[in-house]
Amino acid sequence: MPDVFLSGEAFIETGSVEVFKTNRTIAISPGASVKERRWGGENFGLVAKILFDRGFNILIIGAQADKPDALIIKKLCPAALDLTGSTSLQDTAPLLKSVSALICADSGIMHIANAVGTPTVCLFGSGIGKKWAPLGQRHRIINKRLPCSPCTKFGYTPLCDSPECLRQITAVEAVDMLIDLLDKQLLA
Repeated sequence: MPDVFLSGEAFIETGSVEVFKTNRTIAISPGASVKERRWGGENFGLVAKILFDRGFNILIIGAQADKPDALIIKKLCPAALDLTGSTSLQDTAPLLKSVSALICADSGIMHIANAVGTPTVCLFGSGIGKKWAPLGQRHRIINKRLPCSPCTKFGYTPLCDSPECLRQITAVEAVDMLIDLLDKQLLA
C-alpha cells in the first residue's frame, strides 16, 4: 500500500514519484456505485492510452470493486499507475489535489475532486447532471441528453442493459474535452 503525504504537494512512494513532478498527471476513476453510470474499462483505457501518447502520466484511482476496469485500462495503457483498492478515501483527496485533472463517471470521486478544486471531465447519462454535476469553469460535463436520460428518479436508476447515453460518448470526445479544459486553465 502506498504512502500518501501532503506537504504543499502530494506524492506517492511507489517508485513512480516522477508521475507527480511533471504537472501532467491525469487521474482516471472508472467506478460508479450504479452499474448504469459505468463507462467501462475499455473506454477509460482508450482515454488513458491517447493521453499517455500525448505525454501525460496516468493515475487510476478507485475502490477494490473498480479493479476489473483498472486491469483493462492497464492492458491498454501499461504505463498507468494503478492505485485502485490500495488507497483510503482519506488518501484520495490529496491524490486528487495533486493531479492536473480527473476524468470520471458521475460518482463520489467526482465530488471529492470538486471539493479539492481539481478540474474534472465528468460523464453523465442516467444521473441528473443539472442537480449533481460540478459547476464552474474548472469542470466539463459530457451528456448526450437523450430522450431517455436522465432516467434516475428520486434516487432510483432503472436497470438498463445497454445505456445508449454512455455508449455514445467516445474516448476522443472525452480527451478533446479534457485538453480544452486544461488549455483554459492555463490561460486563467
